[in-house]
Amino acid sequence: MGVNYFITPPGRKLVFFAAGTTTVGLFLINYVPHTFGLDRYKAFVQSYRNGQPMTLSPKVVERINEAANILKVDNKNMIKPFTVYGFDLFSAGSTKTKFGAIMGIPFNYTIGNVEDIKKSGVCYRGKEVNWNTESGKLLGDALVLTNDEQVFGICKTLLQLQTNHVLMNSLFPSVSFIMVYSVGHYLNQSLNLLRRPQFLRMSMYFILTLFGIGSWSFMKDYNQVCCDTVIDKKLS
Repeated sequence: MGVNYFITPPGRKLVFFAAGTTTVGLFLINYVPHTFGLDRYKAFVQSYRNGQPMTLSPKVVERINEAANILKVDNKNMIKPFTVYGFDLFSAGSTKTKFGAIMGIPFNYTIGNVEDIKKSGVCYRGKEVNWNTESGKLLGDALVLTNDEQVFGICKTLLQLQTNHVLMNSLFPSVSFIMVYSVGHYLNQSLNLLRRPQFLRMSMYFILTLFGIGSWSFMKDYNQVCCDTVIDKKLS
């Protein structure tokens, strides 16, 4: 099957079917991990100790409840907190879906002061951290968060989980692809590019691909900025 096959009627039908499949696939790739595959997603980022998932400390649970009470979260039972690997808060899913959401709490939320840090085994770029150096001391101070800082971070994560970001971020790549495919199809028909040299079509497809990636990035970033703005106003 040569490249010229795709400009024939059967070839165009195949391309149309492939485009439809790609559109659906792009949506599912983004949507499934936050819905049907939420439990597997959680298991992948979960923090483990001796092969068992680490449990949340009572102090962390207390701060989560405090944040939920501040925000007056009615659907708190749809959000499942757990201990996540790393040093950052993690969120997946949304309370806007029946699958609920998960919120990952990093281990440093259990640290009350620098002395509580289990310094052995903490590595940076494959090397164990030297806690006696200036950079090591700064890292230790950065890992210890005050109660207010922890509650603020949890509040922001809870608000993020109550938005439609999962659905929107799943739609954006599909919308971008449909737009690029439609423009390419229109230009092929209006400019009769199917009868022109293949180089012209390949150049057009390359430019449209860059445009599609750019539009997807813009929509995703714009949506995130809008969500962050609304969340920051609620927290102010």
